[in-house]
Amino acid sequence: MSYLGWAQKSCFYMSYLSECFPGKEINVLEIGVDRGQTALPLIHNLIYRGLDFHWIGVDIRADMGFNEQLHFMEGINIAENVSYVKANSLDFLPIFVKENPDFIGFDLVMLDGDHNYETVSQELSYLDNITHRCTLCLIDDYNGKHAIKDSFYADNIHHKEIEHKELNREAEKQGVKNAVDDFVEMNSKWTLYNPFPDEDPVILFREGADLIHDKEKNMILFDIKE
Repeated sequence: MSYLGWAQKSCFYMSYLSECFPGKEINVLEIGVDRGQTALPLIHNLIYRGLDFHWIGVDIRADMGFNEQLHFMEGINIAENVSYVKANSLDFLPIFVKENPDFIGFDLVMLDGDHNYETVSQELSYLDNITHRCTLCLIDDYNGKHAIKDSFYADNIHHKEIEHKELNREAEKQGVKNAVDDFVEMNSKWTLYNPFPDEDPVILFREGADLIHDKEKNMILFDIKE
């Protein structure tokens, strides 16, 4: 996943959330880590801001370069701060939900896994179980080349040796945008915010959350009311 600038925007929100709830651990889920393009600056910023956090990164392929960099970063306790999981998101999510029935929810969720309608639809189906009322959920590739056209990791030469899910390649609906739009249409508690229609990511947030986007200050946050 590569949101780059959002590693800063989202950390501003994590700091804001920590100020609203002193002593809270910040929980982050990143699906689709790739080489750590977003994860490294994000984790660095969380450390720099002095936040108590736990980042979970899930990718179908483990990147050894990224993993090695994590172990050389000061301020990280691998056992406590980061969990780098080699798994298919469609295997990880149901297991996580089952094993953590009392989990309050991630504060930041970033979805950039396999770019097809079936995978994204299944990932989104777990949002109610892994989020709370002020979770910031970022979805990549909504506006890009995968918006209405499926692609599959199984076709990538760098993923040939990995065991893949058997997914429907002949589906009438394809792409990330169609999956997200259908999810929002069928789940009235979720709202889609597309801050920059020609760019990614888009934001999903729960009904009742008061989203504030200060474009001049380049900040995203929620007006948190008790």
